[in-house]
Amino acid sequence: MSGSDWMNDIQGPESVIVWSGAGLSVDAPTGGPQGNELTYRALDNLFFDVDADEIEGWFKRASMPASVPRLETVLSVVRSFFRDEAVAWLLADLHQASQRPNDLHRFSAEHLAVGGRHVTANVDRCIESASKPNTPSPLHFHGVMDPHGSTAGLGLVLENIEDGFLPGVKQVLARVLTATPNSTLLIVGYSGSDYFDVLPFLSELPPWALQGMSVIWCQFHPRVGLTRMDAAELDDSARTMLRALEESGATISVISGALRSVFGELARKWGLTPVPASTNAAAPAPWTEANRPAHVTQDGRETASLGLYARLGLPNLLLNYLDGHSGVDLDQMAAEIGEAHRTAGNPSEFMRWAARAWPGSEPNPSIMREERRVQALRGAGYFHQAFMHAARTARRAEQLSAQLDPAVHLAAIDAATSTLYDRYRLPLGPLLPHRSQALRLRAQLESLDRIAGSDLSLRLGRIRRDLETILGTPRTTELDQSAMTIHQQASSVIRTLNYRQGLLRTPGHTDEEACQSLRELQDTWVAMGQYAEAARLSSSPLAIRALGLPEVLVTLLRAAHAGHWSPLATARFLTQSVFAHATRTTR
Repeated sequence: MSGSDWMNDIQGPESVIVWSGAGLSVDAPTGGPQGNELTYRALDNLFFDVDADEIEGWFKRASMPASVPRLETVLSVVRSFFRDEAVAWLLADLHQASQRPNDLHRFSAEHLAVGGRHVTANVDRCIESASKPNTPSPLHFHGVMDPHGSTAGLGLVLENIEDGFLPGVKQVLARVLTATPNSTLLIVGYSGSDYFDVLPFLSELPPWALQGMSVIWCQFHPRVGLTRMDAAELDDSARTMLRALEESGATISVISGALRSVFGELARKWGLTPVPASTNAAAPAPWTEANRPAHVTQDGRETASLGLYARLGLPNLLLNYLDGHSGVDLDQMAAEIGEAHRTAGNPSEFMRWAARAWPGSEPNPSIMREERRVQALRGAGYFHQAFMHAARTARRAEQLSAQLDPAVHLAAIDAATSTLYDRYRLPLGPLLPHRSQALRLRAQLESLDRIAGSDLSLRLGRIRRDLETILGTPRTTELDQSAMTIHQQASSVIRTLNYRQGLLRTPGHTDEEACQSLRELQDTWVAMGQYAEAARLSSSPLAIRALGLPEVLVTLLRAAHAGHWSPLATARFLTQSVFAHATRTTR
């Protein structure tokens, strides 16, 4: 493809929908900040003594899709500790950039004025600033900053996008995409990585919804000319988005080149103001630390750093950080500190922090303390005691359900299901009576289906899958794979590793592949100091084959040393592993 061949099927401006991302606001004089730049800015200015290189190292070790945390995840921590005011301060230059539209914004405004449509992930007001009065506005599917720079309610933080689009966006976007038959969707300056809202929306479209639409994905390259590109060369996010569009009836093509070249050729075709092939590299007004919100103190930044490590699923870094920083608000972070101790195999510390996180005798904190006790018993290898305690806690939660927060009730059901599944996984576990309790837990679970939120919904789905397994339904990989991808996108290392560990219990891979995955997981758990998780993995029927008996024994002894793991539990774990390995080998 060369010259204007890529435009052969494009008709008038009213037939084209431009879908844009941050790449639209990069060129001078706008100079909008990019995602990774904003992430590092947040780490430097709203957290204290956070080692970005160390985070990057753990992300790579866990095979996360990016080497830095997702911006929305970091901003969600910022908002939790410092409110929307701090998010707006961090993005002050993005607001200022709205007053400096570039040639690409001016083309977009002209395109809208002559009947075109524009959909954008950007929250800046650059296209509006470049528009003449009465020009239609683009659809900002993550919302748009108000004229004063407020970021409240925008799709910039994980909580605002993890359940899908902001209110009303889905219906408007569907109308924009389907309003004109045989239209062209031109995707420019966009990564395709909006996993929580854009991709679910596209995957839910009927197979005929985009019949007749031509999709052109423009992959940025600094060359002036445009060339054809194979979609297989795009990254996973882009390919996933294009696949969803194709499954809804659209035809796909990919070009590579400069965005200015794309808009320049369209401007010539439609008789719009020419788009220069290049622009001066005028420096935009830099972001400064001036006007830092008064409540962003060093002590607050230290506490926020713990919150960041907890949100990123890095309990090893959380515990290390706690040792060297005295300004942390311990009450605010008690639950997260306790959870880090649990995964590290310190059950006594875990329970001490749980009591601090959920004080009082009201139903919600008392049920949470009991749920935490179940997890402490499991973490120390006392599986029978955990099973009995979890059953009692689940019955009490059922009696108090009207007074419980749904998330607390779900935690009690989860604990009971986990201990039931622990028993089921024993070499002779399927012969033990489980059915009546599993049915009772499933009935409780059905009463909680109203829970919203991707995180709780995933947890609910995982619990249901485990109960169905106990009741005789074969496990499949779909839920584990979907959950792992969501937690990867949300930048949670430990949850990604946990769901990857769950895949080892499902069909669809060879023993050799499972053994390799188990070895990699075990190395990562041990390197992170997550001895309880390493010990749990060592009880897998594949553990002795994958790791060897000496390594399994060392792992269990390490867990015993780190967290007062029961000697009896260690012997029981080892016996189960040997028995399961022998049984598997003789089949």
